[in-house]
Amino acid sequence: MIARQPHTFRSRLTWVTLFSSLVATALAMTLFVCWQYVATAERQERSYRQLVEVLAATAAAPVVFGDRRTIEETVGIAARLGHLQAVAIRDRDGRVLARRLLTVGKEALDGPVLLSRPWITREGSSLRLTQPIRVDEDIVGWLDMSLEVDSPLTMAARLVAIGAALLVVAVLAAIALNQRMLPLLMRPLDRLSETMEEVARSADFSLRAPSSSDPDFARLLHNFNNMVAEVGRRQHTIARTLQALESARDAAEAANRAKTQFLAAMSHELRTPLNVVIAYADLLEEDVVADGETRYLDDLRVINRSARHLTVLINQVLDFGKIEAKQVTLDLHSFDVGVVAREVAAELEPLAARNNNIVDVDVQGTLPLALLDSTKLRQCLMNLAANACKFTSEGRVTLRVRHDPVQDRLHFVVEDSGIGMEQATIDRLFIPFTQADASTERQYGGTGLGLAITDEFVRLMSGKIHVESTPGRGTRFEMVLPRRIAPRFPPQSPKVHKEDII
Repeated sequence: MIARQPHTFRSRLTWVTLFSSLVATALAMTLFVCWQYVATAERQERSYRQLVEVLAATAAAPVVFGDRRTIEETVGIAARLGHLQAVAIRDRDGRVLARRLLTVGKEALDGPVLLSRPWITREGSSLRLTQPIRVDEDIVGWLDMSLEVDSPLTMAARLVAIGAALLVVAVLAAIALNQRMLPLLMRPLDRLSETMEEVARSADFSLRAPSSSDPDFARLLHNFNNMVAEVGRRQHTIARTLQALESARDAAEAANRAKTQFLAAMSHELRTPLNVVIAYADLLEEDVVADGETRYLDDLRVINRSARHLTVLINQVLDFGKIEAKQVTLDLHSFDVGVVAREVAAELEPLAARNNNIVDVDVQGTLPLALLDSTKLRQCLMNLAANACKFTSEGRVTLRVRHDPVQDRLHFVVEDSGIGMEQATIDRLFIPFTQADASTERQYGGTGLGLAITDEFVRLMSGKIHVESTPGRGTRFEMVLPRRIAPRFPPQSPKVHKEDII
């Protein structure tokens, strides 16, 4: 029987050292696996996030300007990345502008989570990143990518196998080397990120990212610099276009003011001789009747009627010029709207008689006094009723007035049995200088300003106007006005204007 040799101190020390080394290695391996797992996952997500940010910045200008070809090229650049399963670029409403699916059997990316910040999620071996595409802090779209990465179990198993095979010195050396090399590897992306932040902060598109000796990074930086240059050129073009538009707007406003001044001056210069013509025509009519020279009476009445019609047209042009110049004010006072309606109907009798029309006035009930501008109300009713008489032949024109005590509003309705209108004509009825068509203008005449002025006066008196019409059956206009309008400006002393002196 062989005697058992006692353990020597060397062997014991060896075993203790070995055991301690094994324990230390196991602990170091455990720490290494845990640290490397977390660091690898974070580094992986960070690098992909920065890459997605660069691609989103590259796609910003094409998405804004709808450049499909450049968007497809951007998707093509992303498609050349390793481990890519799918990539999509969407507009601000989530609609797909470009998409690539590189993994067989991989389903299309679902709609992105439309948030104002980057979004990342991990599902098994897939890492999905969604990055808003921004231009001057405004979101214009989203970049959505899905990449194939190691699952957590696979990554942990591989790290455990590597850690078990490494010695303490190799592990420490690898950690030290990794810590020293990682900043060098990330330096080009860090510089690119700093340049992007500076461009976004200062809006200085002359900035450029420094180049890199690495071909992959050099291509990425080159594309970024080209994108910034293109955005700068387009920004400059937009600025010049805006400046040209502002100059054109100023010129148009100046021309509009000059037109308004010209219309006011022209209207005054024309109204004065026309009023003289009307006065002399009235005097001549009286003289002709007194002298019994009735053969001249019809001619004098044609002169009188034509002069008055031309005065109405000139007054419409003058009123429209005041409306455009924002110089129309309200002369508020109390009056009986029923009296105004009857006076308007009486003034319409000669015009209605030309087409053998009948004018009816229906004042429903006892109307309370209104606090409005009677002159502008009279002009609105005259414009509506005159149009009804003009476009009606051998028919009936009805002017109806009623008071709504619940809402304290006045309703003015002008109905006729005339030619009526199509819906397309109604849609442009209140546009200045617009009539139904050329044939209507030739047959019935007019400037196309009466209804536009009526609409503006109704709005000025806080009311609204509604139109209903059927071709061949007639038209119905309804004005709804508040019975009382609070004065908008403090009372001022009356002023005499040049155009009011005839």
